[in-house]
Amino acid sequence: SPPDISFPASLAAQHFLMEEEKRAKELEKLLNTHIDELQRHTEFTLNKYTKLKQNRHI
Repeated sequence: SPPDISFPASLAAQHFLMEEEKRAKELEKLLNTHIDELQRHTEFTLNKYTKLKQNRHI
């Protein structure tokens, strides 16, 4: 009987999907880190200008 060529193809597809999932998780982690950094920077900037504004009103 001829060999089943769908078996290696399904393994390749499974491997591809696992690699894509891994890349997606790495990208998500990178984006979350970037978002956290932006939030910290925004808070720092807001605090800085809020304090400057308060000092001017004294």
